[in-house]
Amino acid sequence: MTQQQAALLAGVGPNGFSRYEKGHAQPVAAESDRVLRVARVVSEAERVFGDATKAGRWLSSVSTILGGKPQDLLATDAGARDVEYELMRIDQVDFA
Repeated sequence: MTQQQAALLAGVGPNGFSRYEKGHAQPVAAESDRVLRVARVVSEAERVFGDATKAGRWLSSVSTILGGKPQDLLATDAGARDVEYELMRIDQVDFA
């Protein structure tokens, strides 16, 4: 996942990302927290699946257990925790 994709998932629009990337503005604390949350979960998904492509596919596919796409749940801290818990279950092969 690119930095821009992570920023978009965290709710930072393309214009905001471009300003931050060029050093014309600094993200507010809430935006930084959201970007770091997305990066943390994406990194964990890549570790669990062993591949960025597989992780991206899982994050963008509907999960019946999570009730939607994992990437959509990353907008909130509670949703991110649910995704992290599901990744932990997958990592431990607990599909019960």
